[in-house]
Amino acid sequence: MKKFPAIFLLISFACSDKSKYADETLALIGEMKDRRNTDSLLYFLRSENPVHRREAALAFASVQDSLVSVDLGNVLLEDPDNEVRRNAAFALGQTGGVQAVNALIPALEDKDRTVAREALEALGKSAGERDIHALTQFETEDTLLEEG
Repeated sequence: MKKFPAIFLLISFACSDKSKYADETLALIGEMKDRRNTDSLLYFLRSENPVHRREAALAFASVQDSLVSVDLGNVLLEDPDNEVRRNAAFALGQTGGVQAVNALIPALEDKDRTVAREALEALGKSAGERDIHALTQFETEDTLLEEG
């Protein structure tokens, strides 16, 4: 009995797994993130494809450009995709600054609990002494939001 066909089948299966970078646009978003090209990443935040918007928002967590906090705040409040909003909240928390905090506070009222939780965690990373009041006034019985 030969073992070659089984090994060949295993290798073929492993190679058929598609990387997210098989999508040329996602590869381009990754490249723009590495180059810290915020103008190009902002373009992808407006894409019709929610996967592209998700990745662009997440890329800003690495770029940490405070000049795009207002744009990320708009995405956080307006994008119809929950994961895009979560990624925007995460990116704002990584970026920090007054504009990031100002964008995150309204997100505490997001209709999706996971977005509000991410906003709370992001505020914990980025809120300054003057902003702590908004966090101390926040009350919930939702355990997911308490975790945030």
